[in-house]
Amino acid sequence: MKDIIHQKFEEKCSLHNIRSEVINKLVLDTIREVSGKLSNKHFDMMLKDFETEQTALEKSIEQTKDT
Repeated sequence: MKDIIHQKFEEKCSLHNIRSEVINKLVLDTIREVSGKLSNKHFDMMLKDFETEQTALEKSIEQTKDT
């Protein structure tokens, strides 16, 4: 599943002329900056939200793939 998501992400980036490594770096830099300023409780809440969004994204990709 992770490979499918990565492939779809690469395709979307390519479609819009965006380099995926730039997006990845921005996301990681933001996570590092923000996580240092959050309490463990807030970070855990943010991580749970992220995981929920990732699950929804995976389902959406799967539905798109089936059509």
